[in-house]
Amino acid sequence: MFSCYEAFIHVIDSMFNQHAKWLDVTRHLPWRKPISSLNYLLTSHVWRQDHNGFSHQDPGFMNVVANNLPQLKIRVVNIVDLMTLQSKEHHPHGHSDEFFDRLFTQDCPVIFAFHGYPNLIHQLTYKRANHHNIHVHGFMEKGSTTTPFDMTVINKLDRYHLALDAIERTPGLKAQAGEVIAILEAKLAEHHDYIREYGEDIPEVRDWF
Repeated sequence: MFSCYEAFIHVIDSMFNQHAKWLDVTRHLPWRKPISSLNYLLTSHVWRQDHNGFSHQDPGFMNVVANNLPQLKIRVVNIVDLMTLQSKEHHPHGHSDEFFDRLFTQDCPVIFAFHGYPNLIHQLTYKRANHHNIHVHGFMEKGSTTTPFDMTVINKLDRYHLALDAIERTPGLKAQAGEVIAILEAKLAEHHDYIREYGEDIPEVRDWF
């Protein structure tokens, strides 16, 4: 296992690539015993620089949408291994199209919250049947010296933007969700004003526990 602060992990990009190639070659050498995988532990994320906190593990938007809109059905899928998004033809960890479709359907919108660059998820899922319905929120090269939650807001990965996107992309829902949309937009405005006045996140985010 290799533990590293996320900001510095790129220092050894080429070393990782070489090691991965070496592991691949050794699998075809019958005289070499199998070697265990190399595991990276990133000890921080762009959403929170002071420590690896709650900022990108944020299920709060589901509560907001499920409460003013009870007719909306939400499925939550927690992806631990990104390589499962590919098919078995492209990666040994990949799932079949049938299994992928059972999770993500072939016709429902998927709002994907990801702590990295959105294009990676699109690269991994571009051959899936529902790829056109997968909308990824991730790091958009937006940043500043600001609060942890505001980092997610300016990259549109916060609970409020996720909920707004779900409403926008669910057929027929937007027309029924005027009150909810107003509440979410008001919360974003409240957040904007609060952090500039007090220099910290709004209490419902800061004191979530």
